[in-house]
Amino acid sequence: TNRVAYIALDSLSDSMVGSAIGSMLLGDLAAVAGKRYNQQQAHNQVNLIFEEASEYATDQLTTLLNKARGAKMRCFVLFQTLSDIAARLGSRDKAQQQLGNCNNKIILRVINVDTQEYLTDTLRQVPVRTIEYSQNTRSSGGLDFQSTNAEALKEEEVSLIPAPMLGQLPNLEFFAEISGGRMIKSRLPILTSDDDEEDTDVDAEWRELTGEEVPS
Repeated sequence: TNRVAYIALDSLSDSMVGSAIGSMLLGDLAAVAGKRYNQQQAHNQVNLIFEEASEYATDQLTTLLNKARGAKMRCFVLFQTLSDIAARLGSRDKAQQQLGNCNNKIILRVINVDTQEYLTDTLRQVPVRTIEYSQNTRSSGGLDFQSTNAEALKEEEVSLIPAPMLGQLPNLEFFAEISGGRMIKSRLPILTSDDDEEDTDVDAEWRELTGEEVPS
């Protein structure tokens, strides 16, 4: 019906009840996705946004990430660290399976070293070239001197983004890995009202950063 349903699980007050209700809702969403797909009822796009997903992540969420696109259901999963998802699902393999079904990754500041390495290990390697210079002077007595100068070019394959860099991102800045291997380094714009003197043209900024029109 092109409306918004906002469901607050209140996991901060009672994590057990919040997790239980969240798990039941995920089961219902998976069933609805299956019905839309099987009966060809997927006429409109539905966006599912899972904030603090580690509080209620289940196998149904993995199913939604893996198959709900055919039912025109698009999932956004927000979490803090890989360990949070692994603790909820019971294993690191299940956590990686769940996150591996996400086509696009938007990475803000990440402090957890394990999560940093997980996010950067999947990136492509790039060559980094370094030049080493050496100079040596030697005397064999009297006025007999010998000198040598050497220059060596070395190439090393390193990750496109060093893992520690993810822990040094300023507020609102992020890396984005888009499906197809495209990488973006950008920042979230600060939205201002029309009354502000220095109003930000968000549409123009998005086009400048991505080269695409703002999605409707």
